[in-house]
Amino acid sequence: MQSKDLWIPNLARLMRLAVSGLLLAYAAMAQAVELNQEVETLDGRTLPIQAWQQGKPMYLKFWASWCKPCMAEMPHLQHIQQQYGDKISVVAVNIDLNESDEAIQQVIQAHQLSMPVVRDSQGQLAKAFNMIGTPYHILLDADSRVVHKGNEANETLDNKFAFLLKRDGRLSETNLFDRPGDPASLPLTDDINLIFYTATWCDWYLADTRPELSEYCKEQQQALSETARQRTGINWLVVVNHLWTTDEDKKSFTDRYNLTMPVVIDEQGEQFFASQIRQVPTLLVTRGTEILYRTDSVEKAMSYLDSL
Repeated sequence: MQSKDLWIPNLARLMRLAVSGLLLAYAAMAQAVELNQEVETLDGRTLPIQAWQQGKPMYLKFWASWCKPCMAEMPHLQHIQQQYGDKISVVAVNIDLNESDEAIQQVIQAHQLSMPVVRDSQGQLAKAFNMIGTPYHILLDADSRVVHKGNEANETLDNKFAFLLKRDGRLSETNLFDRPGDPASLPLTDDINLIFYTATWCDWYLADTRPELSEYCKEQQQALSETARQRTGINWLVVVNHLWTTDEDKKSFTDRYNLTMPVVIDEQGEQFFASQIRQVPTLLVTRGTEILYRTDSVEKAMSYLDSL
């Protein structure tokens, strides 16, 4: 187990790395995974795992009958099958370690599993996806790109199911980077404006891979909501990055933080580019279009305003 006393670079650098990391991660996903690994059905047939994909996204849940966390997550697995089974190929992959046919059947019956159940008897699938422990979750888009890897059936995983299906099951470059529409028009006043640049997904998408950053996004977005109610005489505005963001995502984000100020999507990234935004969140204090102050903290922005 890693020590908790880890060296952590300064937060601003981490934020830049997080956004850059997401873009690099997407570039890595552009290479589809080969799904020719052989697994065994419960009636003894050997087939490549791709036989179950059928042109749809695919969710692989690795498990063992003796794994207590796996058993605790089985209701979630069946829920996913019931909710998304017509749109996503759900496969329960038993790792076939210290297993028996009877034990597997008992789990199927106890949790009324209705998705295909296979055995990774040769360990090919576990090796292909670098499985280091159970439970283990793999979500692939319809083009066999990895959308999610993790050891927990949590909100992050659930969000990615919904996120993927809103995009027709594919994370294509067009989905992510070439959203149509004109650049966001910022309704600035000639007096003081506070522009909060962020991403609708920075609080939940980074929860597993960059937990510190995820918490910082939450903290600052909550601070924004609370402070805007207390400080009048300021034109508050939120600009969200266009990556992975639809109008529905914007509404969910606005509701989640109970935001009362305008929230606009930077449809083609021009506002982020023009304002040289390289990390989220970033706050700009402006007078008209003149940038007076730049920070990553609502508290620091308020201190600056108090000094004017």
